[in-house]
Amino acid sequence: MEIRRSESIAALAEALAKAQLEFLPIAKDTNNPYYNKKYADLAALINATRPALGKHGLSVIQVPRVIQGRAVELSTMLLHSSGEFLAQDLVLPAFQTLKDDDGGVRGERFDAQTIGIAITYGRRYSYGSILSLAAEDDDDGNGISNGRPTNGAAKQNGNGHKPAASISPTITDVEQNAFWSACKKSGKNRDEVGEYLMALHIRGTDQMLKTDFANALQWALEAA
Repeated sequence: MEIRRSESIAALAEALAKAQLEFLPIAKDTNNPYYNKKYADLAALINATRPALGKHGLSVIQVPRVIQGRAVELSTMLLHSSGEFLAQDLVLPAFQTLKDDDGGVRGERFDAQTIGIAITYGRRYSYGSILSLAAEDDDDGNGISNGRPTNGAAKQNGNGHKPAASISPTITDVEQNAFWSACKKSGKNRDEVGEYLMALHIRGTDQMLKTDFANALQWALEAA
């Protein structure tokens, strides 16, 4: 994530410090059925911060663009009425690996839907990042190392230090085939499966963690 800024951000920093003291509580009222927990969507972040930002001469703008044929670059700018600014550029993959009924790779999907999902995801995280908001459960970086969020923060050991994060192994070929067979039997089409995998922030079943397999198989078995 690249950071850019005006030559001076003294006035911006002062205004942001005052605005942060007046941010409203952020409501985690959007449900993620795949992780069985709630999170704060982009609208909740904006509703909790826009009044204080405007009061202190601050505003946020976000501009996306497609790059390299399969990715989206999102520029997020925090502006101050003085003309000072702070900006960050985030590049996100915007394609999905498609699997056939047997779990084999049959191509990639890159269309308005996959682009829109990447933009929405990027806007939420970039907005929270540039304003230093805490609207997500802390996962100690496990979400980044695994390619997607985890269900909670790592516990501290007796010395007060957090242990090294352990990465759950991905499912086997047999489990992948079981998942695809269940989808086929329940009548789910490739688009439905693709949307489910994207909700897990993965591009194919070869990236699915064993900790998610039971819920995924249950979903696959449900009638379409």
